[in-house]
Amino acid sequence: MIRQTVAKKKTSTNLIIHALPGKCSTTCGRGVRKRIVSCVSSHSHSVASKYCDPAKRPIDSHRCRMAHCPRWKTGKWSMIYLKCRKVESLLAGYARRFCL
Repeated sequence: MIRQTVAKKKTSTNLIIHALPGKCSTTCGRGVRKRIVSCVSSHSHSVASKYCDPAKRPIDSHRCRMAHCPRWKTGKWSMIYLKCRKVESLLAGYARRFCL
């Protein structure tokens, strides 16, 4: 009995394709945008990445920058004048102060 071994070769017909990039990972400031990168045969079938040239593999993520993030803004300190009145409860034994 003769046993025959078939070796799979990398072919030049395999391509690396990628999907459109996704959204940025943040809504403001700096983030990362990712996309799917796949090794595909000439018949448009997904194959193992070992059949595509790793040197030609496109990047699958890159930095993105969205609009500046909102931030707090402070003003100067100022004096506030309040009118207060004291309300006492003789039955409960406590007093409260209400200010407007």
